[in-house]
Formats: sequence, C-alpha cells, structure tokens
Amino acid sequence: MNRNIRFRAWDKEYENMTTAFLINPVTGMPTNDVGMMVHLILMQFTGLKDKNGKEIYEGDIVNTNNETPFIVKYDNTCCAFLWGDYYFEDRVEERKVKIIGNIYENPELIK
Repeated sequence: MNRNIRFRAWDKEYENMTTAFLINPVTGMPTNDVGMMVHLILMQFTGLKDKNGKEIYEGDIVNTNNETPFIVKYDNTCCAFLWGDYYFEDRVEERKVKIIGNIYENPELIK
C-alpha cells in the first residue's frame, strides 16, 4: 500500500492537537519554527480512512459496528487495534470502523 507519511501531534503543554510543527533532521524530534524543542507526542498517519473518509492516525479511538472502542496502533507495516490486553490486526476497510475520538482528547472513551 502506498501512503503519504505524515504526522499530527498532541501538544502536552497546551493540551491540543496540532499539525503545525517541524522535525529536526538531526535529532528527529519535533521543534518550533526557531528550532526549540517542543512538547509534542507524534502520531503517524496509517494510510487508512474510516467509513466517513476521515484519516486514521495512531492514537485514534475507533469502534466497529457500535462495538467496544479500540485504540489504533501502527508499526509502519500494519494497523492494529488494542482493547486492554487484547490485540488484533485486521483489515480496517472490511470492518467499517468509525473514529470516535483519540487517546488524548477523549481518554474517557477507553476506560
């Protein structure tokens, strides 16, 4: 599967999601426009979209057919779902997942 490699990030300091950041080519760490390190947690785009066409990123919380919510994990080769200690890899397109939030803005969805 060809996919665009891109990220979004959770800003721990300001507690919001952002796509406005730079990556330091030497350290691989996120920085602001003057080169200072910023407090971001990067989440990679999986290359997949949910049933509404919304891009799925690591850290998203999805559900399938109104079942228990799962956390999206991505390891550069496949997309996987986590629920507690339960882990499975599956074809997202076939399961018709819907993004219902993410682990930073909606942690209550997975408790």
